[in-house]
Amino acid sequence: MKTKEKKLISFYSSEKNQGLKTLSLSFASRLAADNYRVLYVELDTRSKGFAQTIQIDTEKQNINEYFLEALKGNFSIEKFVITKDMLLEESSKITKDIFNELENNLDYLVLPMEIEADSEPSLVGENASEFDSNVIEYVDNIIETLQNTEYDHIVLKLPNDLDHVFTVQTLNSSNLVVSVYLPTVSQAIEQKKIKKYLFEHNKNLSDKWKDVANMVSAELPQKTIEETLKDSFIVEYDPHRLPDEWAFRTDSTYIRERMEELIDSFGINIIRQKHVEKKRFGRFTR
Repeated sequence: MKTKEKKLISFYSSEKNQGLKTLSLSFASRLAADNYRVLYVELDTRSKGFAQTIQIDTEKQNINEYFLEALKGNFSIEKFVITKDMLLEESSKITKDIFNELENNLDYLVLPMEIEADSEPSLVGENASEFDSNVIEYVDNIIETLQNTEYDHIVLKLPNDLDHVFTVQTLNSSNLVVSVYLPTVSQAIEQKKIKKYLFEHNKNLSDKWKDVANMVSAELPQKTIEETLKDSFIVEYDPHRLPDEWAFRTDSTYIRERMEELIDSFGINIIRQKHVEKKRFGRFTR
């Protein structure tokens, strides 16, 4: 059943360098292309993000500044959100072409271009119980604020570490979870371990969880696909992604097409596009 119901959609990976940023940005962009108002939020304070991808200087208008304001009890996000119009107003002739390719309905609450390692809100209280209480309340307030915005959908890029202040609580509060991993033996095993741990602590999480095997080689044996990746949504390796990345594009045509398939599999109401058949891709298209 198709739905227009507002959703918090979290993208999570247990390891770095799994393509989480590319897929989450592409997913958000594809939603925005269908006239949904979408907010893309980076909660992963331990890695570089969108600002570095397209080389924008967010100065005081970034999520780290928002965290500082939220610690004072001010949870409103409006003055920290970046829009396409804002980027175009401040762009040079070179960057204007980059920013023009962004979707009109997609806004960003993202990390600054330069961040320090382990940059995250300091919520340390006088004792462990006070710390736990502060963290839970703080994260709950941020999630509630996002839920109460006028955006149609919120796409969140989560930290890899389960001990990060945002990870588990945000996973549990999300309407949908997209868990991205590379199709290696070690990552397939790790994926099962992470799911087992999380589902044991929150059985409802399994109902909204979707595994996405990213950058799957076309040379992978069919037996491996059927036995190991059978329950995963598959995104095949795209050789065009690297040139697009050097052009400061957030995704590629193929990746956007696969995210359209993923959105459709969630029952989110979108108008499916007619894509040109590609010989190189499409092996895993449903």
